[in-house]
Amino acid sequence: MWKLFNKKAEHKVPEAKLEEEKKAKKPVIDDVGKTETPAKRGTTASTHTRAKHQSTKKGDAAAGFGIMVSPLVSEKTAHIGTFDTYAFVVNQKTNKIEVKKAFKKMYGVNPIRVTSINVAARQKRFGRVTGTQSGFKKVFIRVPKGSVVNVYEGV
Repeated sequence: MWKLFNKKAEHKVPEAKLEEEKKAKKPVIDDVGKTETPAKRGTTASTHTRAKHQSTKKGDAAAGFGIMVSPLVSEKTAHIGTFDTYAFVVNQKTNKIEVKKAFKKMYGVNPIRVTSINVAARQKRFGRVTGTQSGFKKVFIRVPKGSVVNVYEGV
């Protein structure tokens, strides 16, 4: 039987056959990390290996996505950098615990202390026009003495 636009009608398969195929399609997982998928119609069985996620010691730059916005670069942050403290602009809804975890994942260094500050929005004037400079949250992260953190690369 032909359907609209010359497409063949799909044949109905008995329900018993469908149930047998569903049972056969359940993947079998062994403890080595390989998943064996059952064969599809007309193909042979295949074995897929799963990629295991391993974090690197140097860090993962994408780990702080959505939390760490950017490093804060100013004269004050350059001065406090000599005291093993780094400044960042972060998302306003993040807390100190999330910032600490993201910093550890990104740079591989466990921070000693995280201090956060909400900077309020300010009114700015451009001639006769009044505008608003949006507020932000900044954090100061203190790291152990002697640890190397390359924060300002590419800034």
